[in-house]
Amino acid sequence: MKIRYLALGLAAFSVIALNGGCGKKETATPPIKETERVKAPDTSAADAAKATELQKAADAQKALDAQKAEADKAAQAIKDQAAADKLAAETAAADKQAQLATAQATAQGIIDTAKSLAGQSKWAEVLQTLAALAGQNLTPTQQGVVDGLKTEAQKQAAAAAVKSATDQGASAVGGLLKPKK
Repeated sequence: MKIRYLALGLAAFSVIALNGGCGKKETATPPIKETERVKAPDTSAADAAKATELQKAADAQKALDAQKAEADKAAQAIKDQAAADKLAAETAAADKQAQLATAQATAQGIIDTAKSLAGQSKWAEVLQTLAALAGQNLTPTQQGVVDGLKTEAQKQAAAAAVKSATDQGASAVGGLLKPKK
């Protein structure tokens, strides 16, 4: 718009300068009427509306960013809880493994004692020692050893009882058959 006015002004100046140099007197160009002037659109209202729209867009973006931050925070809290739950489960599993290992070590000590007693032919004591293992969780290997020791101790205890009874019976009968002196 300013360029247009400038161009009109230069054109008017040129006309005046040319007319003045020739000596002719011409009537001055009539001034431009107010209605003939091109009015610039009112940009202040448009700028205010645009600024309001930009502010609304910025506020909406801030709200979206806040929602995203809250969602990220919630997702992180869920991840943290899952990690804590996993750690608790791993700790519980490790504790259970430690308890199982302790129980198996205790059972192995009892089994070793029973083996020692079996080596001394103390079969009744072997059976009493093995009775302490009732209800304990044993490894398959330990269970096999315990079952073998029980079977052997029961056989030997029964054989010892039969031998003892036979010896007692023979001595009782033998005393009757021997002449008294």
